[in-house]
Amino acid sequence: MTMAETMADVTGGLGAALPDLMPELIPVLPPPQRHLLAALSAHFGGRTLPVPAADPDWTAVFELARHHRLAPLLAGAIPPETPLGTGGGPTVLDWQREVARQSLLATARMLAITRHFEKSGIDLLVLKGPAQAMLLFGNAQARSCRDIDLLVRPAQKEAAIALLRGLGYGTRPDLLARHVNAIFLASETGGPPVELHTQLSEGDIAFPGRVLDPFRHSGEVTINGRTVRTLSPGATIAYAAHHAARHHWSRLYWLADLMAATRRPAADWEEAVVFAKQGGAERHLAMAVRLVAGLTGLAPPVAVPCPRRDVPILRRAERITGAIWALPPMSENEALRRVGKLRVMRSDMALYSHPRAALRHLLALLRPTESDSMGVRLPAPLMPVLMPMLLPFRIIRVLTARLVRRIRTPGRVL
Repeated sequence: MTMAETMADVTGGLGAALPDLMPELIPVLPPPQRHLLAALSAHFGGRTLPVPAADPDWTAVFELARHHRLAPLLAGAIPPETPLGTGGGPTVLDWQREVARQSLLATARMLAITRHFEKSGIDLLVLKGPAQAMLLFGNAQARSCRDIDLLVRPAQKEAAIALLRGLGYGTRPDLLARHVNAIFLASETGGPPVELHTQLSEGDIAFPGRVLDPFRHSGEVTINGRTVRTLSPGATIAYAAHHAARHHWSRLYWLADLMAATRRPAADWEEAVVFAKQGGAERHLAMAVRLVAGLTGLAPPVAVPCPRRDVPILRRAERITGAIWALPPMSENEALRRVGKLRVMRSDMALYSHPRAALRHLLALLRPTESDSMGVRLPAPLMPVLMPMLLPFRIIRVLTARLVRRIRTPGRVL
């Protein structure tokens, strides 16, 4: 039996009978959100979504598109001279040019950094950003990109930090934040920061290194004539689905990634299913397919397993996603507060099929991040005991940093 036949044989598999989520999610969305989803579905050739008959408030649609980081995908969908707000702010065209500039700069910096890693002998995978855009869209600038995500082996972390510091990137102590599985290194000359990862998920909960070696599930893409090593296409799909679900699909450009992924060959999706199952992210992948297919009619070329017992779990998570999409632009943390953090936490834990992974997810909420370790040096023997006590320190630092940024950039709109 082939992999595709095995997947199609799973009870409740997502294949021929895909859910129709429009009756459940679309009615709860305000008109601007409906227009944005309709434009996104149309961009990828999906079904025509119902929108109000009256012309939309294009400024509100623009604000949502900016919030959801969809500039590269909505050319022509919003009148280019639409302003941001009522005070004569930047127009859609201004915004698209700025996003393109940021993406090109991040791509150039990323390519420069990878050259130095190649010379150093440090194993490196480029995550998300231009590499993921090339795999899923065939265009390195098809995704909004504000930073540079790099994955190194845990044993080579210190060597990677030293290399990046030699290139002018220094650790940013003001960027300590919860649930950030990375070390932030900002450039001394400005521009996109580097997020240095040693794991594919916070706390190594999904795709754990003891089970999956991401460097064995790697591939290559060519960007501006240079070969860049990244996750394989199938691993990229599974990783993108888990990453989006971990952030509750709060930005629609993550949904766009999975819309684009439906065009990948069957072999890539077969690999995605295997990678997700081995990494404990099979429900995250099933949720991605349900959202994309249930809203737009776009579906992968193979059936994705979704046992019937998982459907209630996925429906609860989908309702949370719909509630978040219905909100006006705001931070993810504020959106979760409005939806109900306890409700969200229970849903997050249920998405992990293994109870141990769900427990580790809960414990990860209290565990200091890599950035905490960089910000406060402790003797190695005392690290396991004293590091959990850094949680109040971390919260204070994060809140202070956000307050300082608001004071320094009160007129920031892009």
